[in-house]
Amino acid sequence: VDPQGEVFIAPCLFLKGEYSSYIDQQSVPIIKSLFPQSSVQTIDAVGHWLHAEKPELFNQIVLQYIREIS
Repeated sequence: VDPQGEVFIAPCLFLKGEYSSYIDQQSVPIIKSLFPQSSVQTIDAVGHWLHAEKPELFNQIVLQYIREIS
């Protein structure tokens, strides 16, 4: 895959579920090339609907990230 587009230089958080294939190991370098200040984190024991499967943990991670970049 040849990523195209503008580079986004602000902090950015990517969350993936452990059982989801939407972000795989090959995607991480592509994400990092387009979003150099990004963080990719995995929530264990969930699929693609991590926000519905573990909403409290999802919210905790997002709020923590917002606090860290603020």
